[in-house]
Amino acid sequence: MNACYRKVPIFPLIFAFAVLLAFVDTGPAYAGDPEDTIGPMNIEKMECVERRQEGDSSKEPAEVVDIETERQEIIKDSTGDIVQDIKDLEKACLKNGDDAFLRAMANTKIEGYVYEFHPEDPANPAESEWFAVPSRDVPVIAEGVTFEIFWGSEPDGYFYFYKTRFGEGPIMLNLRLPEDAHQINPDILIESTGLDETWTVFLGFYRGDIPPPNIDQLKTPGGNLLPFGNTTFESIVGLDGESALPGVGGVLPYKEPASVTVLAAVVLVILTVTGFFTLRKRRL
Repeated sequence: MNACYRKVPIFPLIFAFAVLLAFVDTGPAYAGDPEDTIGPMNIEKMECVERRQEGDSSKEPAEVVDIETERQEIIKDSTGDIVQDIKDLEKACLKNGDDAFLRAMANTKIEGYVYEFHPEDPANPAESEWFAVPSRDVPVIAEGVTFEIFWGSEPDGYFYFYKTRFGEGPIMLNLRLPEDAHQINPDILIESTGLDETWTVFLGFYRGDIPPPNIDQLKTPGGNLLPFGNTTFESIVGLDGESALPGVGGVLPYKEPASVTVLAAVVLVILTVTGFFTLRKRRL
């Protein structure tokens, strides 16, 4: 018994599925973008602002239109349809403002200090006490869902993302260091709210191959403990010189993208079917 089979090109087929999935999977919602890319719609995190006139190069913040009364009425009468609520709020914005528009709030500020830590006894760093020195010109990286920006620390170690305001969403802070330096508390995750508030973070690093022996006891010159690495912050602390963001510890969970899971399943099915027909062909 004879049978005729057409050889199927497997790898181009797999590639085609991968490309298709890249377009189908929408990925995470945009959030925390300083360039006005809105995240999950929240009627309480939207604001009405006057549109700048053509040719206006002013760096001043856009004028905010007060629509709080209308917002509370919409929330009170809401049926749970957030899309309709946003549309109603947009109508209120257009009604109250002169050529105004609705946008996600992006008013959160981030600041802090960068310190380099040194052993008091350089000949015995593993047993020595360590002290902090403000470090200048260290790039502090803020990475969100759709952006990555940085700002260098000043002579006193202070950093502040100048004229940048963040929207609601996750923002990861890290230092960009030379090869001989190591960040003590990497991957500080801030859950930005987009509201008018300031997050303060103390970041540290050391040089060489031997780390400080008691990292959880390291303090800034002002007596603040460093927040632990791989920590998520959801509370606000000001620059009062006495308090620091609480270090809750733990490692941030990794979430496998849905597209990767689906693609793996598709590839498995294709390889299984191909193996079946190949084996059948050999037997015939």
